Amino acid sequence: MSSICRVFARAVAALALAWASAATAQSDKPIVIGSTLPLTGPLQTLGAVVREANEQAVADINAAGGVKVGNVMRKVQYKVMDNRSDPNLVTQQARTLVLEQGAVALLGSFTPPLSIPLSNVAEQLQVPAIFSNTPVEGWQAANPKGWRYAWDVFVAETQMTALHYGAAALANTNKRVALFTDTEDDGVVFGRLWEQEAAKQGFTVAYRAKFPIGTVDFNQFIQGAKSANADVLLAIMIPPDGLALWKQMKALGYSPKVAACEKCAHTVAWPKVLGELGQGSLMFGWWSPEARHPGTDRVLAVWQGKYGMTTDLETVATNYAVANILFDAIRRAGSADPKAINKAIGQTDGPTGVGAVKFSRNAALVPAFMRQWQGDKQVQVFPAGPASLKMLAPLPGFAK
Repeated sequence: MSSICRVFARAVAALALAWASAATAQSDKPIVIGSTLPLTGPLQTLGAVVREANEQAVADINAAGGVKVGNVMRKVQYKVMDNRSDPNLVTQQARTLVLEQGAVALLGSFTPPLSIPLSNVAEQLQVPAIFSNTPVEGWQAANPKGWRYAWDVFVAETQMTALHYGAAALANTNKRVALFTDTEDDGVVFGRLWEQEAAKQGFTVAYRAKFPIGTVDFNQFIQGAKSANADVLLAIMIPPDGLALWKQMKALGYSPKVAACEKCAHTVAWPKVLGELGQGSLMFGWWSPEARHPGTDRVLAVWQGKYGMTTDLETVATNYAVANILFDAIRRAGSADPKAINKAIGQTDGPTGVGAVKFSRNAALVPAFMRQWQGDKQVQVFPAGPASLKMLAPLPGFAK
């Protein structure tokens, strides 16, 4: 072999070694996933549960060796920032996670005020964001052209509206309804749907209260509902506002026979703070161990002792499932490239920890039902099923 050939061969070998070293270094590098969550502020109780679900999902996938990308197993590194329940911080932190921290996907958010700014960043940076606990129609309405890089796995408001009236029909009431809705996105959507569907379901909206988040004095609204003789109360607001409303209703002598409070009645703080006054409060549900979705045993083993049968268990189970949907998409993409991951998320079609998931307009709907606080548990009351119990009505804390 000539000296020129030998030099060329050594150069090719050196280049091949460099490529191999670069590939090894890349395969050893963790895949970064980021979250901006409300770990403080009004939504901190839900934020803590979502973080817990995501951290457990990451710990479990890493304990199994990581995510298989092509023929290489890569660990997942999870980075989370506290947005303090502030939508403006969601935008800033999402950009930081992608542009400075190297996140190839954004995991977990909830409620339209936080999920919409997260989705906007995902669209701008072309990095997938996948989350739950965000009513679908309000989120979709924020982008009439349709989301491309944001993905929501949850329930639609039209599903929930029918459930609210279906549960209320189980009780003996005058079918007069008072609506208490805050002015954020899902409050606007729910209020409109509750008004539109009332007559179809045999109810009359007798009073409508609208107020901004953070309202502390509901006196005028409660007097309006009381004067309207509304036996049914349907409300949607953040937990601190809902707790204040329930206490003031009792103090002012307004005694609805049926009452639902979305968002506010979901947390375990509801019966702890309100005691008997919180008993009988309704809220929708979307995950039950009786459905036996994949991963149910793992969820129950880790969290049932802590959360019991409550919305917090549903939330942790759903977000644990959403994290695993993301990991499966990375595996199917065979790449840590955000665009490849995004395409694979959209192709999800099959059983998951929240049931069969197939996206349409970037949303995957899950089944829903109505639950009610009875003791320290949220029990299914409508529609009737294997785990259903009789609905409490009138509300014991208001009937006295």
